[in-house]
Amino acid sequence: MKYTEMGSVLDTLRRVEDAVERPELEQQFFTDLKIWYNEFDKVKWAQPELAAESIILLINKLIFARTLEDFGLVPYRFTQDEYVRQTQRWEAKGAHRIVPKFLDEFEDFFDEYYDTEIFSARVWERLDKAPANLERFCEKLNFVLGVNSWDETFSRGIVHYNYRRIDEDIFGKSYEMFLAANRKDEGIYYTPASITGPMADSLVNSLAGPLVDDLCAAVGTQQCDFQRAGQLMAQLAEIRVADTACGSGGFLIKVLRAFWRQYQRIDAACAWVNHSQSCGDVVATPPNVHQGRAFRERWHFDNRRVLVAGIAERHLRCQMSDPVERSVMTLRLCREMIPLCGPALDFRALTGSTRAFPDIRSLLGRVKSIQGNCASHLSRRAGLRRIAARELNSTHSTVAT
Repeated sequence: MKYTEMGSVLDTLRRVEDAVERPELEQQFFTDLKIWYNEFDKVKWAQPELAAESIILLINKLIFARTLEDFGLVPYRFTQDEYVRQTQRWEAKGAHRIVPKFLDEFEDFFDEYYDTEIFSARVWERLDKAPANLERFCEKLNFVLGVNSWDETFSRGIVHYNYRRIDEDIFGKSYEMFLAANRKDEGIYYTPASITGPMADSLVNSLAGPLVDDLCAAVGTQQCDFQRAGQLMAQLAEIRVADTACGSGGFLIKVLRAFWRQYQRIDAACAWVNHSQSCGDVVATPPNVHQGRAFRERWHFDNRRVLVAGIAERHLRCQMSDPVERSVMTLRLCREMIPLCGPALDFRALTGSTRAFPDIRSLLGRVKSIQGNCASHLSRRAGLRRIAARELNSTHSTVAT
């Protein structure tokens, strides 16, 4: 693809790299994830019982930042440049100055612009503040980031991966296998994407497909019935898919994709509204164009960031109590949304106080009494993974157990 078509030499090179086949990428990332964890596990944490949670949280923060960098939404090399800058500035004073300065700048930036739950807890507050331990933390952070040690190790640092290429299937499988291996008999049991993908598609198609068919007809140029479209959208917004044993959220990520495709169908069906030219006289503009634009504005079809967040908050529900799984699910959900939202998540576009990502708390909660029949069955763990299409409290809700 020509540079003139891409508008950026860096973006052109990234997309060329994206297209290169690397079948070993999945295994490489899984291996390095274990190495990164084991390196940070050599650091002392203020509360040893929270060590695993703190390590995963730190790795998640760094991967989240690098993902935004690789999609061109924050300055490229932001993380490693900030670390090098703080190291050079405070090296004479020692690690007890370098560590908090870097963490404060790094976490403040991403918390302010991308206000996800990943940045609600601060790493500095969890570290053992002994000088020798902070020196060790600097050493391990150097190693894990890969800032200075590329020639000294066969593993790759976090900054050496192109996170545009590590899609959800690679990322999710690596994390779930890692968590399962670490927890042994308490672990997450990985369900392959080849199962959860078609399962989520079938489920969402059965629940939302007929409604979306009617919606597409209502907003099309033949009917232009936006009053009925509004009623149908209200019905669509009541559909919930809940996973009561969601692990780190792999199934719900596939459900988000399936709902996104349904909303894209509606978007395409009423896209003609945006191509209709307004008359100089507002009064003379056809009423159906006014109604169509109001419909698109009401449901945020022209604001991808708000649209994707709305889809997640309306349609996804999960039940979990484990903070490690919750942190990983938050990261996976954000990573899934980043390519869907695109430039709408550029930090320069995030003005005001509007959330960049959905509040994970809106997805959590106990699934209430289950009624009705199972829609389909699939093996999970030692027994059955049951995906049920059931109505909860007069809403079209689905529970995955």
